[in-house]
This record gives sequence, C-alpha cells and structure tokens, in this order.
Amino acid sequence: MSRRYIAAIKADYKQMIFVFVAFALMVCVSYFYVGRIMRDNLAGSVNEMLRTVEVNIQAGLRESETTLFSVASVILNLVYVRAAPYGEILKYITDMTEWLTQSGNSTSSFNGLYGVVRDRFTGQDRYMDGSGWRPPADYVPSERPWYIAAHNKEGGIASTPPYIDLHTRETVISFSQELLAPDRRFIGIVVIDVSLAKLTRYISTLQLAEGGYGILLNDKFRIIAHNDDRLIGAKFNVLSNHHFDIVSKLQLGASVSAKEILDSNGKDVILFLRPIYNGWYVGMATPISAYYRDMKHMAAVLTVLGCVVTFTLCGLLLHLSVGKMKSDEANKSKSNFLARMSHEIRTPM
Repeated sequence: MSRRYIAAIKADYKQMIFVFVAFALMVCVSYFYVGRIMRDNLAGSVNEMLRTVEVNIQAGLRESETTLFSVASVILNLVYVRAAPYGEILKYITDMTEWLTQSGNSTSSFNGLYGVVRDRFTGQDRYMDGSGWRPPADYVPSERPWYIAAHNKEGGIASTPPYIDLHTRETVISFSQELLAPDRRFIGIVVIDVSLAKLTRYISTLQLAEGGYGILLNDKFRIIAHNDDRLIGAKFNVLSNHHFDIVSKLQLGASVSAKEILDSNGKDVILFLRPIYNGWYVGMATPISAYYRDMKHMAAVLTVLGCVVTFTLCGLLLHLSVGKMKSDEANKSKSNFLARMSHEIRTPM
C-alpha cells in the first residue's frame, strides 16, 4: 500500500466508519421491515390454506351428517309410523350401505350404516349392520362410543372421538343419532362410520414448506389427523408443556399463529392452529429452518449487497482523497517553483 493511501486512510477513517455504520444500520432496518412483511405474507398464506381445509372438512362432515339425518328420518318412519318388521329395516340399511360405499360422488369415506332398534314386544335392542357384519358374543352396543355419544345428545347428531372399528380395524369417527318418538320414548340409534384414512392423508400431507404437516383435533383436543399415526386418538395437551399451553390458549377462544414449539419428534416447528365451524381445530406445523429459509436468504443478500456498496464507497472515498493529495502536492510543487523563479528574477546578478 502506497504512502498516499495510508495517509488517506488516516485522514478519512471517520468518514469510512460512518459509511460502515450507516450501511450496517440500513441492512438491519431493511431486514427487519422486509422480514416482517415476509412473515405476514407467510402467515396469510397459512391462514388461507387453513380456511380452504376447513371448507373441505366442512363439506365432508356435513355430507355425513346430512346423510345420517335422512336415513334416521326414514328408519324412524319405518319403526314408529309403519311398524315395519326388522327384516325390512335391515334391508333398507343394507341397500343404503351398498349405495354409500360404492358411490363415487361422495367426498367422505363411508364405512357403512348400522345401529340398534328396540323391539316393541321384548323391549330388547336388536343390532343391525348394513355390511352384514356379525358382532362377537361379547359385543355390547350400549358400551360402544357411538351409542354413548348419541344417548347423550338426546336426539341430536353426535360424533365420537377417533376409535378402532371392531369390524374394519380402521380408525373411524362415528356420527350417530338417537331415534325418539314424539313422547321421547327410545326407539333406536342409527350410526354412520366415516373412515379417517382419506381425511388423515389429506391433512397430514398439508405443508407450507418441506417437512411440514397438518393437524386436526376434535372438540376434546384429541388428535384426529397427524403425520404420525401413533398419535391418532391421543390428547394433544399431554404431548408436552408447549402443547399444554397451546390447548389452554385455544380453550380461551384464541387461535395460535406462528408459535415456535418442539413437536412430538423433538423438532423445532412453527405451529398454526385455529378453530373451525364444528368446534374442531385444524392446523399446520412447519420446520423452523424451512419456514425462515427465504428470510435467511434475504438477509444474506442484503448483507452481501451492503458490504459491496460499503467497500465501493470507501474505495471511492480513498481514491478521491489520494487524488486530492496528488493535486495538492502538484499545486504545492508548482507554487514552490514559481516562488523560486520569482525570487531569482528579482535578485540582481
């Protein structure tokens, strides 16, 4: 490095420090504001995806509830109004089961219709299954989740937590409705099973970035859909302290947005979770590294750009300072030469 550049650095170091600080501050402020915009856009994208998921879930579940309501009305008419024999009721359920399971227009995965009808002579509940399945000898309908849920609803449509169906061995949700006469006398219960396989695949494959997955909880905070099959049916709030805090927040009616937690596999994820129309909760989890990847790239670009501009300006500043030094030295040399010549002219020989 030449003597002039060393002198220029000594002369302009304050200006160079100011340039470094100014551009470092510019990079930090830009990262903060642009990062905030990106986070808001990501959150908006997630919420839009979750709204779409809610619409799809609502369509599937409403189809199940509507179908059950129609079937229950027909069976109530058969039993209470027409006093139809057991065989006619079973045939209707069998035909409906065949139509539902073979229909390609359904958005839900129906496993069939079944239930119990109380015999008006013996007062005993007679089990009926549209798929032809015969329960084992120790099968007690009144102890099954669908029976208990329907009985507690007293004529309304009830849904069960996920459970393993004894017939198909699949994880299902049952929608059930208690059949009551006008005098509130018990007539029976009708049930429609919806397999969670299709819903689980749909939810668990949701992702905002690589490695992400979807989550669906019922109104009791039991996991209905998750990418880890071992967690189906488990209570969300017992997975960790983070999950417990999230459930506490959901119970207050709030949504969870961009919450950093450790998931059940010990990975750092960003979690979004919000209630949907029927009291369930739908959400998405995204690995933190993937969620902030674009922001990290932006930070790297801003840093490199800031360094390039800073060093360029400092180089220009040094170049101008050196040029000024050269000009000053030339002017000084010229002035000295003129002074010497003037002195010699005025001095007599």
